[in-house]
Amino acid sequence: MLPFSLITVITRPARWFVLVALLAALQFSASASTVTVDFGISLNDLSGSGQFTYDPAAVSTSDSLGPYADPADGLESFSLTYDGVTYTDTSSNLLQGPTPDTVPAVFLPGNSTLQNGLQYEFFGLWVVSGSCTGSAGDYTCTGPGGVGDATILGLGRSPEAFLVTGVTSADISYSGNDLLYNLGLAPDIKEITGTISSETVTPEPGYLSVMALGLAGLWFARRRKPVL
Repeated sequence: MLPFSLITVITRPARWFVLVALLAALQFSASASTVTVDFGISLNDLSGSGQFTYDPAAVSTSDSLGPYADPADGLESFSLTYDGVTYTDTSSNLLQGPTPDTVPAVFLPGNSTLQNGLQYEFFGLWVVSGSCTGSAGDYTCTGPGGVGDATILGLGRSPEAFLVTGVTSADISYSGNDLLYNLGLAPDIKEITGTISSETVTPEPGYLSVMALGLAGLWFARRRKPVL
């Protein structure tokens, strides 16, 4: 059996090794953190739900209005479920912007354009019925009734959520904080507007590591014996 003094010498370095390993893991997880945000919308007396994830460390896009994320800069996934249908950042009916990977866009905390107490706002246009053909943000839209009968589901700054029927064309210009859309409308246009109803941010993995490190520190302190 090892003498007690030797056990103490071996055990203390082992605890220090665990603490150093946790610090290293904390640094790695903090740099690899991904934020997940669940949100809801209220539109046409129906509730919808969505989720997106982004990596703050990969967000390099910001201008005088503040930070934003898109598929080229930090936005990893985006989905919106409304009226039983799910629309995503990879859906074939997503209308693309003037350059690749400019939509959907998420305007992040600290962006001066955020309103109504929201932490995040979004931009995206999806074809619900009919079709819109074109590229580089310039589309001609048709539907079951011919030209001007497409229906578009959208997320924007104002209104925050909308459903437009009777769309003849769609134009998306610029990018980031300057994203703009213009819908060509038939005489029988109908637009319904809605709002973002909720936003919930899931703690980042880095936060969980900090909590784990704190618990490990408490254990480390408890294990130390007072020196007499």
